[in-house]
Amino acid sequence: MAPRLFLSFSALALLALIVIGLWPVPPYRASYRVLGCLDREVLYESKLEQARTDPRYDLMTFGNSRVIDVGAGELDLPGPRFFSMGIGGTSFRQSVVTLAALADAGKAPRVAVLSFDNVALLYAQLPYDFPLPPARWRLRGDDLAALIDAPYAVGPDWRKFFRNLAVTEMAALARTINLFRLEERLFAWAGMVPDGRSCHVWDADGSHRRPPVERELSGAAPKPWPVYEDRYPLLEHDLDRLARIQAAGTRVIIYESPLYPAVADALDPALPPEMAGQRRRLIEGCRARGLECHPAPRLAGSVEDGFWPDATHAPPRALGHFIAGLVRPHLATP
Repeated sequence: MAPRLFLSFSALALLALIVIGLWPVPPYRASYRVLGCLDREVLYESKLEQARTDPRYDLMTFGNSRVIDVGAGELDLPGPRFFSMGIGGTSFRQSVVTLAALADAGKAPRVAVLSFDNVALLYAQLPYDFPLPPARWRLRGDDLAALIDAPYAVGPDWRKFFRNLAVTEMAALARTINLFRLEERLFAWAGMVPDGRSCHVWDADGSHRRPPVERELSGAAPKPWPVYEDRYPLLEHDLDRLARIQAAGTRVIIYESPLYPAVADALDPALPPEMAGQRRRLIEGCRARGLECHPAPRLAGSVEDGFWPDATHAPPRALGHFIAGLVRPHLATP
């Protein structure tokens, strides 16, 4: 009897985890004050839930820590409804997947601005973290089919793809059913902050808030780093996804994220052929598909616009002004 009772209890516990894991988290606005203390998955799902249930937004930004500090105040665009879908630590591929999820729900914004991580960072091509299984399996199947016809795919890309499947997909499956995930979702529903957590501060428009920086690079000297290579055979596939979204009524704008000017001056001439080629493929691929793509801007820190905290994160106000200049022609703004 004891083994049977144990198995029955385990089955019920597993079922409870699955059901709670599939239940949607509250929309971002209901719990954003505590989301900075919780797991990124809950933050991502809460933003997605709000974007799917709200009326269609005029403007959304997508990216990671290099754009999440840009909010409505930094953009200074009176009129358009804005929401930041940015999540720290995610790649350009994640931004494409997130925008596609909104498009599938009929809630892609009028204008979508995607930050493409500077090619010197080897970050844009990293796998997407969300959604978790089973929804992500369809996306991985699409990636596999696209890799067959990818114009720049070579043998090592196939080995890397299947090695990544073996590692990341098993990890994603493990994240789908675990007690920690259940705990995080319960905290989100209750609007409670777990004890002992260090928390980030988020604003109502989806943007992130951090303390102002008093000096360029927080007082450190600019130091370029050695740039290696990391292939992106599915870049054209991701651009095709964005082109389909644009054809359905969303203006898609992509810009390469800036680096601190002195660091960019040192790294750009030293880029390996693979990374310089990715930058070229991005611009040419956008042009061929009617997408609007922009090279990394050169942004200087100042007392008015703020300073660079490090060489890869631009001052939010300066970056916000740059993004506002990109979107203003597509929105009815002064």
